[in-house]
Amino acid sequence: MASSEHTVAAGLPWHPALAFAVTGVRMDDLGQQPRPDLAALARVIIERSPDGLAGLAARVAERRRAGEVWPYPIPDDLAAGLGAAQRHAALGDLIDRLQLDLPPSTRILVDRPPDADDRRLLTEVPPHHGH
Repeated sequence: MASSEHTVAAGLPWHPALAFAVTGVRMDDLGQQPRPDLAALARVIIERSPDGLAGLAARVAERRRAGEVWPYPIPDDLAAGLGAAQRHAALGDLIDRLQLDLPPSTRILVDRPPDADDRRLLTEVPPHHGH
């Protein structure tokens, strides 16, 4: 148990992992942190990106248009020790900070009365709700 406490106290590769997910470039020199500092990391990513934030946004848009994966999958050696939920949340916050929002999910564009399938789904409740 002391070794896992030591690992957390010493830090994890938060910044290199999140930077890779956004840029696809390894930035191992960013070191380890006990938790990510997303404001500082966003500044570093912008500073190191050719053409700054506009260039990064253009590269992300191009990957999306080409149907390529973005954010980039984080290599196993960078993801080791980072909890999946915490990593996902931090990455989402970083993407928001950089204003590289993911494409919108499918949205209902017209408000309409529920059809038969919608009404059926609306009446269903989980068994533990006692209905």
